[in-house]
Order: sequence, then structure tokens, then C-alpha cells
Amino acid sequence: MNQQKYFLVTGCARSGTTILSRIINLHPAIYCSIERLNPHLKFNTCSVTSKQFEIDSCLAGFAGEAKANLSEKIENAIFIGDKSTIAYRHFEELSNAISPSPFFIFIIRNIFDVASSFNVRSKRQDSKWRVELDYKIAVEEWNASLVNAISAQDAGIPIHVVQYEHLFNKITLENIFSYFHLTCTEELLAKINLLEERGKMIQHSRVQALSGLEKKYILINANIDAYKDLIGVI
Repeated sequence: MNQQKYFLVTGCARSGTTILSRIINLHPAIYCSIERLNPHLKFNTCSVTSKQFEIDSCLAGFAGEAKANLSEKIENAIFIGDKSTIAYRHFEELSNAISPSPFFIFIIRNIFDVASSFNVRSKRQDSKWRVELDYKIAVEEWNASLVNAISAQDAGIPIHVVQYEHLFNKITLENIFSYFHLTCTEELLAKINLLEERGKMIQHSRVQALSGLEKKYILINANIDAYKDLIGVI
């Protein structure tokens, strides 16, 4: 087997990193876990190494049939990766700590939808989401993710930018898999379409959760120029 290659899916929280990683994971040549590396990624520290991409680490916590199926998926994969909304804080550290150096798939979503989603989660009785993570924190995180991605691109770190609003567009999907040097087949597109239909059902049940004052705050404080810069490279 040729040496496997590594990647990370990242972006601001509530930007579509999970659905993007599920789309990518549908390809038989790709294995993408969900936040498996987060214990090694903190706000200001990064302890990820190549070891976390080895099959034993990927299989940790699995047993029985699930472990056997996952083992087969990983052994046949050319690309091994993980989705993490923390990884965008550590582009350079991850590039230096992992061998071979990973590439990144960075997803970007308009700030109003991101901030609205932050608000919804902060008002919900959800043990996985702290109540203080509201629209203001959304703006901070969104700004930081964009600035860090631009800085990483300027440093020559390989980053493919995906716009959430165009995620299920055929050309967008073909470009994503082309970045892996893989083909987006009709069979794969059919599987992705099923994910899109489920996503539409969820999206229709969501409501806009921003007041007029909150929208004004976003307009004043969001780094729209950085957003336009990244959209321009797609």
C-alpha cells in the first residue's frame, strides 16, 4: 500500500464542518472521523502527531462488527483525516507536527447564519454548548477562523476553501474531490443527494434567531473583507 495522506476539515463552529466531513467520508478512498483529534487540540495548544492518524488510534473506542467495518474502511483508504472546528487555530503547528504534512479543507458560511445558530444553541438546554457562546462569540470565532485561514494560505499551507451555501452544487463537489485527486462519480453524487435531502428537512425546521440590534452588531464587527477575500479564492 502506498503511504496514506492526511487532511483536516475545519472552519468556524456551526459552519457546516460536520456535513462536509460526512460528504467526504462517502468516498471509498477517504476516511474522515469527527472530532477524534479534539483531545489533542485546545484553544492555545496542539499536541497532535502522526501517531493519531495510525489505524490503532483511529480504531480506539470501537469494538466488534463496527471495529471490523471501520478497520476495512481505513485500510482501503488513501486519505485519513478528521473534522475539527479547533484545527483552524493551529494550521502551522499541525503542518509541522504531522508527517506527511496534512492539507486542509476549510468551510466558510455567512456570518448571520453562523451567529443565529450560535444563539439557538446557547438558549437551548444543551450540555455540549455553553450558554455564553452566543452571537458575539460567533463573530469572534468567525473572524479568527477567516484571518487564520488567510494567514495560512499566505504561508503556503495547502487549503481548499468551500462555501457552505454552494456545498451541494455539483461543481463544488467535483472540486472538493478533485483536490484529493479523486473522481466524484454519479454513484457518489447519488449518495450525497440523500444527505442533502436530510439536511433540507433539518434546515426547514430552523428559525432565524437574531434581533435587529444583534444584526447591527454583526454588521459593525464581522470581518466582511476577510470573508470576501476567501470567497474570491473559491
